Amino acid sequence: MIRVYFADITPLAEPWRFAAVLKRLSTERRRKAEACKTEQARLLSAGAGYLLSYALSLLGIDEATMEYSYNQYGKPSFNRRKSLDFSLSHSGSMAICALSDCGPVGCDIESPGRRSLPAARRFFHPNEYEHIICSADPGREFLRIWTLKESYIKALGTGLATRLSSFEIVPASPPCLRGDDRYHFAEFLLDNGCFAAVCGTEKALLDPVFVDLGSLKK
Repeated sequence: MIRVYFADITPLAEPWRFAAVLKRLSTERRRKAEACKTEQARLLSAGAGYLLSYALSLLGIDEATMEYSYNQYGKPSFNRRKSLDFSLSHSGSMAICALSDCGPVGCDIESPGRRSLPAARRFFHPNEYEHIICSADPGREFLRIWTLKESYIKALGTGLATRLSSFEIVPASPPCLRGDDRYHFAEFLLDNGCFAAVCGTEKALLDPVFVDLGSLKK
């Protein structure tokens, strides 16, 4: 099963909430957040880490005790929980976590407003670019396909070592990967306009959990 979690990290601008979240994280995830160069990046990293901690806690696992390893492309995995895979992403003020106990998973989230048709023409599959420029809302379709493609290469664990033009996302309902039915996609359009996508070898639950970071107590 693939479970999906979202959070708005805005409440972490309160220093005590940010500190409370950091205390819940493993040494490695805490170090990642603290190493970010801007305050917003620190809040996003900590918020995504908190979502992972929250997701694991529902399985009776304490993220603060977890140790990580990384493949040659930088994808993290749990050292002692090989049956679990996870993916994190953040954009704007939103963070997402996808946690899987049934194989690899990848996720991506993008804030509204990002539009780069030249990038789509250069880096996307030609059929994807054609779909975007012929759509009623090219900016919307660019974000949609971007998140789907990002979620796929993160599920693969290769990141941008896999050329974005080397595979084609068919923007059907649900989306699919042309010529490969091993991977499934789930899409989410949030109330604030953010697009998110999850990719895995099993279908993701379509009723995500929204975690309220403003409910944290001192």
